[in-house]
Amino acid sequence: MNLNRLYYYLGYKPLNIDSLVKERIEVKSSEIEYFPLSLNSIIIVKYNGEKLYFRECLRHVGFRDYIVKQITLFYDIASKNVSIDNFNQKIPIKTVFNKDEISEFKVFIERLFDSEPFWRGMESLNKIFKIEGFNIWTGSRRLSTSGMKKLGITELPESISDIFLYFLVYISSMTFSYRFHYFVNKGDYETYFASRTMSYWTLTNFFDGFFPPRPSEKTLAEISDCKEPEYKSKFSPYARIARITIDGSEHIGVLCDRAEGVRALDADYKITPQLQHSLSSLNLLDAISYQDDHFCNNYNISNVRGHVSVCAFDNDAPRAFGVIPTTPHKFARGGSSVIKNGFYNRPYLDRNLCEYLLNANLDDLIATLRIYLNRLQLWSLKIRIIQLRRAISKSLKDHRLVLLDDNEWSDETVRKELSGDYGDTYLVQYSKKQILNKEFNG
Repeated sequence: MNLNRLYYYLGYKPLNIDSLVKERIEVKSSEIEYFPLSLNSIIIVKYNGEKLYFRECLRHVGFRDYIVKQITLFYDIASKNVSIDNFNQKIPIKTVFNKDEISEFKVFIERLFDSEPFWRGMESLNKIFKIEGFNIWTGSRRLSTSGMKKLGITELPESISDIFLYFLVYISSMTFSYRFHYFVNKGDYETYFASRTMSYWTLTNFFDGFFPPRPSEKTLAEISDCKEPEYKSKFSPYARIARITIDGSEHIGVLCDRAEGVRALDADYKITPQLQHSLSSLNLLDAISYQDDHFCNNYNISNVRGHVSVCAFDNDAPRAFGVIPTTPHKFARGGSSVIKNGFYNRPYLDRNLCEYLLNANLDDLIATLRIYLNRLQLWSLKIRIIQLRRAISKSLKDHRLVLLDDNEWSDETVRKELSGDYGDTYLVQYSKKQILNKEFNG
């Protein structure tokens, strides 16, 4: 077992997911859309006038059976428009195909099922992409002749080259996800990513103060039976385990509400004190959870009657809630650590959130997360919080950190964080994104 696989294995608690189902809904296939361009493919469900986001937990089967099932699903995905709700970035490849194109591709790809090189290529697809520099967003959009041969393909008809490109993007995310099936018994559900989404939603609620204090002696069964909190965290959309029936076919996984606002990567909001306030709090929550993937493409910004806030989505990064008892040295796309030389490496923090972090009963937090995380993950989480408490307390004592109430964030606090003295903070990342957008758009 290599080090990466060992890391993931130690940071995984299989969930008895059937017992955690909070919601059941039935929809028709005409009421669903797909967004298959992310690491974990998303099903968008239209239900009661709203769009809900569903990531399925699949039963563990053999690799070839798994890939055949995903290829069969791809035929349906390729016939529908990609859902671009809150996604303004131009998709650089063709993603919708007619019946004839799908039929021709189906005949071509299924001929490869008897080819051993094809299956070896599927097993090492992500390595092939890395060697080839294949990436539809930032790299090459074609495989070389050598790369194609590694998939058992010597000649690709030009008429299916576009759908084959789309297939490669989709199936690579599914082969990546399959590596987390190695920890699961055959027939059981893979819940690695589900546990992270549910843990992040639980944690953000806790530090928003929305979970009522719970006596540490409460049993796991009692906690599991607790009603959902009356309010929901503003930092992540409401997440729950759900069972969805699509045209009579049942699926189980994590169902999330829509994150309010516009994706930060697409947003054109000015940098304001309120935005700094929200991103500062999000950065602290991500340090606690070791969530290292909230670049500008994974959180939305909303502006409701002048009140600016952020809401993070895709909260299932593989390293989140991992067994690393320290805060991330780097966040998404190179963001700087929140602890440097023992000090909290940010100029300001929300007073309420900080005081809650310093004084919260960690046993209560551990109790709420025990459903989703194992002992080693919970221990690592506790150590990270203790480290953050020490760094924050030290910084407050040395006057390097200032706690602010809601109305105390100002243009001056923005300028100080953007000075560059604190590295690539979330606010600095957003600022750089705005500059690049202006240069690109002239």
